Amino acid sequence: MSCSVSNLIDAIKSALATKQIGQPVSIRLRLVAPSDFIPVAVNELMQLIEAILPGFEGEDLASGRYRVTQHSSGLQTSVMMLSGKGPSVSLTWILSGAQPASLKLLLIGNHGVIRLEEPLEGGWKVDSADSSEVDWHERFQNTISHPQPVPFK
Repeated sequence: MSCSVSNLIDAIKSALATKQIGQPVSIRLRLVAPSDFIPVAVNELMQLIEAILPGFEGEDLASGRYRVTQHSSGLQTSVMMLSGKGPSVSLTWILSGAQPASLKLLLIGNHGVIRLEEPLEGGWKVDSADSSEVDWHERFQNTISHPQPVPFK
């Protein structure tokens, strides 16, 4: 079974509405995809993060910081993010043309977890009405190996 990132956002919002995992406090995302899918997928995953984690939306984001590292091969990039309100994010993407696109997600709440490991549909598109004003992928790429954590704003 495969899913789109937009369907994933809807499913997670529905699961969070049940309050079974409590308040989200951390999310770990590992994306494996061909290079042309990565920028759009990273931006969509940042929309997911902004939608579900306290401190990652709107003006609250200004108090957070992130740090980007990249493997010397250039095939794996990791971003560690911390909001000013406490929740944290680990976002890793791995360039792969040989493997099908997939996503591993672990959303940790104060009362439980949501875990997902699924292949993803290709051809991701961000609806311009829903797209973020920030190109997160470009911003992350521009701050790879910065010696200090970078403020979001």
